[in-house]
Amino acid sequence: MIRFGYGTNGFANHRLPDALDIIADLGYTGVALTLDHHHLDPYADGLAARVAKLADRLRTLGLGVVIETGARYLLDPRRKHAPRSWTTTVTTASTS
Repeated sequence: MIRFGYGTNGFANHRLPDALDIIADLGYTGVALTLDHHHLDPYADGLAARVAKLADRLRTLGLGVVIETGARYLLDPRRKHAPRSWTTTVTTASTS
């Protein structure tokens, strides 16, 4: 089953419960949840309880979820992280 979802990055200025309500009200059946200090901070106290409450809310709204890692300063508050580009060099043996 394909689900169409919307990312919480688009709701950075909303409380997470409000963002989820709006996403569900718009007809989306999934959400890409960005871990960040204003939505779901994995470093804040009480993570297990907050995740359990979030899971209940997602079930109630019928939203599937994927975790997105787009929060720029979550890992280091002084340095913005960015996706890394990997370069691969392929060397072939000469057969002359």
